Amino acid sequence: MPELEVATAEASYVFADGDVVTIGRRDDNKVILMDPTVSRQHAVIRFESGAWVLEDLSSGRTFYEGQPVAKLTLDSSPRRVNFASPTGPWITASAGQSERTASVAESAKTSAGDTADVPVVGGLAATTAGPAAAFAAVPAAQWTPAYRPTPPGPPATPFGPAAAPAAPRRGSLDADSMKRAFHILFPFRSWIENAGWRSGVRLVILVYAMLPVVFLVVFANTTNFQTLGYVYGLYTAPLWMLAFWWLIKPEDTPRTLLITGAAVAVVVLLYMAGPLKWYYSAVNPPSTSPGNWFRWLVSAGLNEEFAKDGSALLCILAAGAYFKKRLGVRSCMFLGTVAGLTFGVREAAFYQDKDVSVFAVATGAHALVTYVLEFSLRIFTDGLQHAEWAGIACFFFGLGLNYTRRRVPLILFGYLFGAILHATNDWSTGVSSWLWVVLQVLWAALFLGYTLFAPSIEAQVRETSLFRGDSIIAERLAVDQGPNPLGPDAAGRTG
Repeated sequence: MPELEVATAEASYVFADGDVVTIGRRDDNKVILMDPTVSRQHAVIRFESGAWVLEDLSSGRTFYEGQPVAKLTLDSSPRRVNFASPTGPWITASAGQSERTASVAESAKTSAGDTADVPVVGGLAATTAGPAAAFAAVPAAQWTPAYRPTPPGPPATPFGPAAAPAAPRRGSLDADSMKRAFHILFPFRSWIENAGWRSGVRLVILVYAMLPVVFLVVFANTTNFQTLGYVYGLYTAPLWMLAFWWLIKPEDTPRTLLITGAAVAVVVLLYMAGPLKWYYSAVNPPSTSPGNWFRWLVSAGLNEEFAKDGSALLCILAAGAYFKKRLGVRSCMFLGTVAGLTFGVREAAFYQDKDVSVFAVATGAHALVTYVLEFSLRIFTDGLQHAEWAGIACFFFGLGLNYTRRRVPLILFGYLFGAILHATNDWSTGVSSWLWVVLQVLWAALFLGYTLFAPSIEAQVRETSLFRGDSIIAERLAVDQGPNPLGPDAAGRTG
């Protein structure tokens, strides 16, 4: 009956038929792998149908030759199996009588002076020469934790057998036990060797968590207040961007969206530094008449939404020409949030001059708290608000660009819808603080609703003839030209 040999980086084991060999992190396993990435009971090896078979118990986290395995039949050739990852903690396992066992048997025969076959029990040859000969027959280098020869008993005395040396008490804190406990509680070596620790996500989180501390040291003596706005605005913007990516689930590849998103951010900043700056220097800001909603619509709503929505639309069209394909509806929505976040970061930096200057002359705790809250609002949620409005607008842009029969009405509606939300938000700040709070909840709910139902809305648009087909203008020009010889594409989109 073939025996099973298992080796780890720390120990070797030998098992006989009938043993159920459990492998894992828990200390009641037959083979223990003290690594936090290994499951408590990660795998098991059983003798079944005439062969030793290793079975994964951890949902596909057992690997052989870099590939996940559910079951692996073992033979006489040692097989290296990794756990938790293709480069994680490992064992080697093989089945069949090994050279070690054969040499033990031969040594036992020689010591006993017996040429007959000598049975092997548990990897140790039983001899007729007594336990002393059997013990001497096995070199120490061939002992394993599973089977270790028992030395001969103590010599007899007139009062009976001599007392055996006291075995160390279970759980005693000797030097080896302390060393093992240290490696269990502080597995630094496993962290360094494990590929999961060196993965990009964990390193990014580590660096990201340390940035505020670095900012405090680097910018402690700065006198440029806008630098603080840029630094902390850019620190929070990626968090919102990841949340938007998860909520919207854009259709296009990360590479396409990364290139287009970078272009959107650059165009938004250029527009804010040029036309938008000129407009506000030439026209009175709407805050001079806070109760006039129409003035907020013309000055802030239409103007600032054009900076975001117009920049996003321009880059979406350019990306379509560059990549030779239309960007998906949800991709357009995501790029709208990128435009909004960019606008919010730049606006937060712009207002830091005002907010921090007021900090310096604030009198009393109440005034100081008010301006601290204003500063926090700009940093953490300014970009969020602008991203919500621009994201909704660009969702309609995506519908118009992909389903061209109502292209112009959909694009105009998206732009005006975003401008109305923006203007109403800014107008409410001069009317009632609680009205403004209620509107914040409404904007967020509206944005989340579109992220949730975007696929459903697009499917209904695709199936409705009201939106499908050529644009109305193109349709009138082509009345006498017959149907489009190219036909609609697979999604029912044309043009």
